[in-house]
Order: sequence, then structure tokens, then C-alpha cells
Amino acid sequence: MDAVWFDGTYLHYVCGGAYLYYRRGTPNGDGTITWSAAEQEVSTTYGEIWWPTISVDSNGYVWIGYADGYSTPYPFVIKSGNNDGTWGTTPSGFPYQLSSTPMEVVVPIPLTGGKMFVLYHSNGDPVYGKRWTGSAWGSERGTTSSADQFYSAVAEGDDVHLVFNTSPTTSLESRAAPKIYDHVV
Repeated sequence: MDAVWFDGTYLHYVCGGAYLYYRRGTPNGDGTITWSAAEQEVSTTYGEIWWPTISVDSNGYVWIGYADGYSTPYPFVIKSGNNDGTWGTTPSGFPYQLSSTPMEVVVPIPLTGGKMFVLYHSNGDPVYGKRWTGSAWGSERGTTSSADQFYSAVAEGDDVHLVFNTSPTTSLESRAAPKIYDHVV
């Protein structure tokens, strides 16, 4: 249950299980990594971590999406308090529970100016998303079609492009952010 993110300078990784662990390092030409700090434990709400994902916002702060809770996994996102390779104190309001409906997959997508768009869903259900403005959460929006287990999303500026297989037919669909969220910026 691991995920990695390369922000153009640093490689970031997260490992999940009973706890979340985070580390950042600089990849070297010889295949080694110069680590910024030792691996760090990230404190979560319940401590039963599933399917962590990781990304870094435009200000260098790490975001980790994950499902938390053993028998009923709820979607959460957490943000680092430092942008120097150490986790620091988690900011107030985090970890943030995105929905009171159980969901397994949470994917934070960096936008511009420290903003984020976080996608979350369960296999066979619509893909939902919420925008972080840098100081507050927007309202939840969702696709009209249900998604299979896997999808891909990427930001181009403040527009998020989402591609997924529909469920149960598994035909390929593509949605731009305005279909999920009317105005991401």
C-alpha cells in the first residue's frame, strides 16, 4: 500500500497500514536518493489506513489521500505543516473527512496558488470531488456516471481532467472539471 509523487525536484512517498509514513528525497543520477529527513509517522484519525495516495501542492506542502477505518473506510485527506521534507504539525482542520459515505479511493490533485481538488469514490459509484481554495472547502460535486475501480486525473492549471471506465459496462468516459465542479478556480 504505497504511493509516490515526483514534483520535478523531490520524490515523495507514503506507506500505509496501521499508520501512515512519509519521506522526501532528491533522486540522484546514479540511482540513489538523498533523503531530506528520516521517514516520519503521520498521525491520522483512526489508524487503519487503506490505499494512500500522495501529491504536493504548488507551495510545496504534501497532501495524502486515504481511507481510514477498518470495517468502514471513510475518505480522508491530510496536509503537511512543513514544506521542507519534514511533516511538521498538521494544520488545523486536517485530517479532513471528505464524506460520511464509506469510500476507498482518495486522490488529491494540485492546482495553482496552493489550491487542490480532491477526488474520491468507491468502485461502482460516481466519482466525487471537493475543491480546497487554500483556506476553505467547496461543496461536493459528482459525476453522473458510476466509475469502475480505476481512473486517472490530471490538472492543467486549475482545470482537472478525469478519465474513467464506467461501471458496470466499463466503457471509457472522459470528464473535464466543469462536469464535476462548475468552476474550479
